[in-house]
Amino acid sequence: GVEPGDTPETINRKLVVLLGSSSLPTLPYLRSQLGLPAPELAQVQAETARQQAFDAFNQLVRSAARKGPVLMIIEELHWIDDSSLEMLRTAALDLHKGPVMLLVTHRPEYQPPLRTRAAETRLHLVPFGAAEGEAILRAAAGGNPPPELVRRILAKAEGNPFFIEELTRA
Repeated sequence: GVEPGDTPETINRKLVVLLGSSSLPTLPYLRSQLGLPAPELAQVQAETARQQAFDAFNQLVRSAARKGPVLMIIEELHWIDDSSLEMLRTAALDLHKGPVMLLVTHRPEYQPPLRTRAAETRLHLVPFGAAEGEAILRAAAGGNPPPELVRRILAKAEGNPFFIEELTRA
């Protein structure tokens, strides 16, 4: 429920509503993970803060799942930093405990080091053909780009729809 432009106070209120007042001790760790001020953590040891942040994130997911199904989407997992990957690994182990679906996208050569106790399905998406790629390119361009530009973008993107879109916008 956090929206762009929400103040730290608004985000804090939304977290309390989602998690309940019993979660007040975990709020500084969630605020920290969201890049918000958490001065209460200044004296906390880094490893303790890290573990508490992981626990707070898992509590957030469980709390949301008690209110209804949760879809966690992580795009381009191959770019994830080590700390975020470790937090995601911790959360992934609890996915089977509630109505939570984790959807990740990553490059084919990347082997995500995630283990879950939940059902898992892997889909390998084949590259788009020229016609599909051109349709995405034209939609992203919002018009009719020069044919030479279309040819160059499609050749560079190698059928990857995300890359077609990014190159076209660039």
